[in-house]
Amino acid sequence: VALVAGGIGALFFNILFGIALIITGVGSFSYYLYFNANRKKRIAEFLEHIPGNVTRIRSNVMESFPMPMVIVHMDGTLKWYNESFEALFPDNNLFTAQLEKIIPKIKWVELLKHASDINMDVEISGKKYHIIGQMMSERDINASSDEDVLSIYMYFIDFTSEYALSEMYEQKKTDI
Repeated sequence: VALVAGGIGALFFNILFGIALIITGVGSFSYYLYFNANRKKRIAEFLEHIPGNVTRIRSNVMESFPMPMVIVHMDGTLKWYNESFEALFPDNNLFTAQLEKIIPKIKWVELLKHASDINMDVEISGKKYHIIGQMMSERDINASSDEDVLSIYMYFIDFTSEYALSEMYEQKKTDI
């Protein structure tokens, strides 16, 4: 815009220079409009692809997460679990299983009382696991627009080696 205005002013002193400034100004402004519109279009296209990619990435990360992980409905049935969790129970059919039936030490009613901050230890197939978790709300596609679905996310941290080392230390300590 400034080049066009300068070009109009320069027309009074030098016609060729004024025309050149006007053409440069119009060209620059046109390029700016084209570049800005094209950039907005590219950004819009990029943003269209993000939700699908993020969902796919999130799903891949959760599936391949090396730590056993489970999402449990409020009624205690398993909603989702990764392969690491499934490997803990090779003889069980986990589809719609009750968590407290596959891990008897977990008392579901008691767990719900502390669902905002789950922190407990269990033994599964001779291994010691520290469970951490919490309740989270999610929007359900099938639920009404203002209804959240509550689920409990739980992570199982294998601390068998640390437990064995601690036991060995305690034994050595009492021997001395």
